[in-house]
Amino acid sequence: MIKSFLKENNNGLFLYYLAKLFSFSHKINFNMNLHSFSRGRLTSKLLHYRYHYGYNYYFRSLNLFKAYKLRLQYFYAISTGAIDGDSKGAMKYLQTVLEPDLINLYQIPDNIVTSILRENSSFSSIQSNKIQYSLGKVLMLGPSCNPHLINFDSYDHVIINKPVPEDLIFGNAKLILILNNQWSIQKKDQVNKWISQRNPSFVLAPQPLNQSFTNNDGFMHIPTFLAGASLMGLQRNLFLINYIFNIKSLHILGYNFSLSRNSYASWYPSLISSNWGGLRKGIVISSSNHDILLNFMYTRKFLNKKLFPITGDIHDLVDLDISTVFTMFQNLYKQDEEYFEQSVIE
Repeated sequence: MIKSFLKENNNGLFLYYLAKLFSFSHKINFNMNLHSFSRGRLTSKLLHYRYHYGYNYYFRSLNLFKAYKLRLQYFYAISTGAIDGDSKGAMKYLQTVLEPDLINLYQIPDNIVTSILRENSSFSSIQSNKIQYSLGKVLMLGPSCNPHLINFDSYDHVIINKPVPEDLIFGNAKLILILNNQWSIQKKDQVNKWISQRNPSFVLAPQPLNQSFTNNDGFMHIPTFLAGASLMGLQRNLFLINYIFNIKSLHILGYNFSLSRNSYASWYPSLISSNWGGLRKGIVISSSNHDILLNFMYTRKFLNKKLFPITGDIHDLVDLDISTVFTMFQNLYKQDEEYFEQSVIE
């Protein structure tokens, strides 16, 4: 109970400073000789608290520049085996996020960049498809778009991540529902009822549902990282549709990494406000837990691979310098909760 309180109190600030105090002689940076690092269990534990809760504290205090300095240094030390942890997960994370703008921002030495990117598993988190279903023109519908302005008849399939309202009609386009764990577990009955009513062509879910045509094979292959960093809705969609389908073309609407005040439209059945007690708070915590840097760079790398034609303003977003993304996020979420609740698109 005390440990849980300390974790939640001011985003783990007390645990961060306490661990920092007791591990003052073991500060990690990119220029140090990690081979001379103490590998004791106590040292590893203290550094975990220092860098993990330091990341949480600075991110949720809207200092993303400091948060990711800590996270990158910590994961680098884990990837080398200098301190205990999932070295493969740390390496996979670093291989995904290391892009020229991030390298320049944190002045990561060339020898470290080379050692990370020359590993055989470099960005192996994008795999060729294993399960073959052919699709034509596909629209991926995100939470911030206005569906009433879309001609759905221009597409063969529409991908959605939530059981959308009954009055939202998709013309002649067929539906593909891709769920996350929360909807597969917390809202299972509601989802099953919706599937029976809307009869989607495909349902992809990480947990078993009542429908026999639900496919969950691809979820077992979604890349895993460490410290809770994981792919979000758009990024899971991209991985799964590449793994399961052959697609003629994909158009992406309504995904903006929550860099807009209007990130969630009123029609979109999100659980983020109810789960976290507010839209602003939920977006900040979710972006911290899932790791906005990981998801941003994963999307950039995926689009740059040009596995199939992808259109949409998502290209303009991933071309932004990462320092611009951090600044945009920080400035936006300095606003209070009411600012976001009043911005929801009808």
